Amino acid sequence: MTDILIISDNNEPCYKENLFLYNYVILSKSMLIPKDFKVAIIDLDDEKEIIDICNSIRLLNSSTPIVIISNFKRNFDYDILLHIRGEGIIRILLFSENNKDVFVNTLDSLLDLSYSHDNFQINFIIPIYNEEQRFKNVINFTKKITYFIENNYPKSKIIFVNDGSKDKSKVLIENLIQEIKTQSDYISDRGFLGVRTLEENTKKAGTYIEGLKIAQGDIIIIVDGDDSFYIEDIGKIINVIREGYFDCIFGTKDLTAENRPPIRRALSFFKRILTKGLLPKNVYDSQTGLKGLKGDVAKYILPHLSQKRELAIDLEMGYLAKYFNLRVLQLPVQCIDREGSHIQLIKDSISYIKNIISITFTKYDFRR
Repeated sequence: MTDILIISDNNEPCYKENLFLYNYVILSKSMLIPKDFKVAIIDLDDEKEIIDICNSIRLLNSSTPIVIISNFKRNFDYDILLHIRGEGIIRILLFSENNKDVFVNTLDSLLDLSYSHDNFQINFIIPIYNEEQRFKNVINFTKKITYFIENNYPKSKIIFVNDGSKDKSKVLIENLIQEIKTQSDYISDRGFLGVRTLEENTKKAGTYIEGLKIAQGDIIIIVDGDDSFYIEDIGKIINVIREGYFDCIFGTKDLTAENRPPIRRALSFFKRILTKGLLPKNVYDSQTGLKGLKGDVAKYILPHLSQKRELAIDLEMGYLAKYFNLRVLQLPVQCIDREGSHIQLIKDSISYIKNIISITFTKYDFRR
């Protein structure tokens, strides 16, 4: 198997000089892409051609790591990452004479996931509440996340936060953790998987706060555990944040959710109108259960989050992101609305409106 596949029309001498210790092959954009390689380097000028070739590579293997070469004349925008399929790592590297070591270290870390120079890790916070009746969804999603970690970020963690469940969710989660530990070569007793249980149900707010207290990742992903979101969208969020374009990414399912009842679509519409003034520019949906934050940003806003917000904890996060002038992207994501939602539409909507008013008039102590 070839270690590195390079698609380039103009930099072959450069690669010969810097990659002489690697097993690589250089092809032009018009040549047929082989099936067996570990990492792809794309060094082209045209953004559409880059996207097309990357997607061709991802058809062969959705997890293949891709390095897109940039330079001082050709600096690609984050939007390119949103059009590439698959969930694998994508890095955009500025290649010059001054950063050869960064280039080589990046390749080493992608060729060997245990490479010691790359300690980058993701922490996944997964809130759980009374999932016994649909625990199959939790099992399916956890296995997908585990596979994603094994193939991309093996030093990462999954943190379940049990929101005071009254059924057997806690026992089921503990059993699932033990099962995955015995099946995975990457998972050990060093905290790869863990569960925290809250004494009382907090309607989500406590799970976010407790999860952020524990999390130590470079990027923190907060995601519902009912298998309603796609790993590909999670991979996009991670790639965009890792490249430094944004501090937070809020997923939105308002226009993409499958199986969504009309009444929930209507309520989401009115929530968007009521909360527009509290959210960052170009963000209108704070409630979708998929978010990504830089680790240091999460620690920055954590002291200001309140467990009293219940289901409006997402809105408070958005409000704080706006106050601190964080760079926030709203990303449309695919979502399936699962049966068995614990939301009580009327009661929880009234509580949510009360929290909108409370957040608007709360005087936050930003000295903390």
